[in-house]
Amino acid sequence: MVNINYQSYGTTGFNLRLRFYLDGETRFLAVNKLLKEKLHTKHWNQKKQQFIPSAPFSEENNAILVELKQKYDRLAMDWVVKEKKGKGHVYISVLLR
Repeated sequence: MVNINYQSYGTTGFNLRLRFYLDGETRFLAVNKLLKEKLHTKHWNQKKQQFIPSAPFSEENNAILVELKQKYDRLAMDWVVKEKKGKGHVYISVLLR
């Protein structure tokens, strides 16, 4: 099964990435370039996987994150089917290059 979630990282500023995990292999996709406005760690709610309402452009940025995650969730359904054939990790590597 493919696990997909958002993860903040780094020690300077705020960086956000989409994390993909399948069969011991983890890949990341940086999403900061898709977001509006410069954001800070205090704007991010890790537990809810979204920006807090007081964050700049929170509605727009949360909509971007939901759309991106839904896109990869749909693709992950295909990965899970192909994983049963023993090649799931190959498809993660190809799609995230």
